[in-house]
Amino acid sequence: MSKSHKESSFEEEVRQLEKLLDEMENKDLTLEQSIEKFEQGAKLVQKCQQTLDRAEQKIKALIKENNKMELADYRQKKDDAES
Repeated sequence: MSKSHKESSFEEEVRQLEKLLDEMENKDLTLEQSIEKFEQGAKLVQKCQQTLDRAEQKIKALIKENNKMELADYRQKKDDAES
């Protein structure tokens, strides 16, 4: 799988997730349809998170390898800003 295919795959998964959310918010769905859409969305979220986690690990490795900068934990800074 080429690098551009991986990137477009991630982007496509995000678009699919956005479409699912739109359908759930704007369509009259049965309970069964809503559950099915929710399950599909949960799987897409998990795949996207795994892709982002791999990207974060690569960035951390590059930073460590180059010893030029530190990676700030954006989650902690976001939490601090909300406090």
